[in-house]
Amino acid sequence: MVGTDGSHGSRGREIGRARFFRRFGRCLLGGLSCAVTGWLGGVVRADVTYNGFGSTTGLTINGNAATAATGDGTVLRLTPASGGKAGSAFSTLKVSTSEFVSVFSFRITNPGGIIVDNNTESGADGIVFTVQNQANNVGGVGLGIGYSGITPSMGVEFDTWGNNANADPSQSHIGIDFNGSVVHSAAGQGPTVNIGNTNAGTTALAGPELDDGNRWWAWVINTGTNVKVYLKMDESATEPAQPATPLLDHNVNLTTVLGGTTAYAGFTAATASAWENHDMLYWRYTEAVPEPGSFVLLSASGGLLLLRRRRAAAASR
Repeated sequence: MVGTDGSHGSRGREIGRARFFRRFGRCLLGGLSCAVTGWLGGVVRADVTYNGFGSTTGLTINGNAATAATGDGTVLRLTPASGGKAGSAFSTLKVSTSEFVSVFSFRITNPGGIIVDNNTESGADGIVFTVQNQANNVGGVGLGIGYSGITPSMGVEFDTWGNNANADPSQSHIGIDFNGSVVHSAAGQGPTVNIGNTNAGTTALAGPELDDGNRWWAWVINTGTNVKVYLKMDESATEPAQPATPLLDHNVNLTTVLGGTTAYAGFTAATASAWENHDMLYWRYTEAVPEPGSFVLLSASGGLLLLRRRRAAAASR
């Protein structure tokens, strides 16, 4: 029998179990919020949550990214509001990407700089949620939003600058990108939609643009056969209700794109001759961890309860 992690039989089950407990133990030692939330088809789902970034344990912070104290608490500032900056943060270790839910909140403030190209106001360049198999210390400046050149990968961009060279639809839009390209007209790229009352004829979400200083919540869900992106403007410090309808829905086998079922997960951002603060306020990543059903971990009164579930067949041996 082939195990869910690609290994065979009991050997695969032991590998999956060991991987899960290593990750869960590191999470606890780092002081993060960790929980197992349930079962789906014999796979246990493990959450790692950064409710603020007072601790960045488990993340590799690169370039100009650093923590910063703001009115939202301690945030992960991917770039400051200054020209020619780039920053990224990725999971230090690879996470399961065969199926996942990534929920995060960001705020973009203090836009400035030049106003050229497909733009009517300053502020650049945006944030990209990225899963990739290159390295945990990558990222670059400018119109690539720190994502350009990272391959193999998928990125969900929250773009605040209209680059004609990238076929950007407006100065405030979201889109699904692949293999380090943010050129939307390139073959194999995903869809885009405009956000806010922007400099485009149509918008998927009326109201403020992405860099108008509001708090945004995003949900990126990979079901194994497609990627859905939801977005909501909400000042709540805790996860609000997910919108009913995704703004982006793209059929893709991410395992094929990434060349495997694990990758580094995180965020990139960049500035050039226009700039802004790119602040991450919250991140929850729920991964599907190979685990055949022998163990259940539950959060109980601030502690952990470990239950061993022996199958009848195993007990009869």
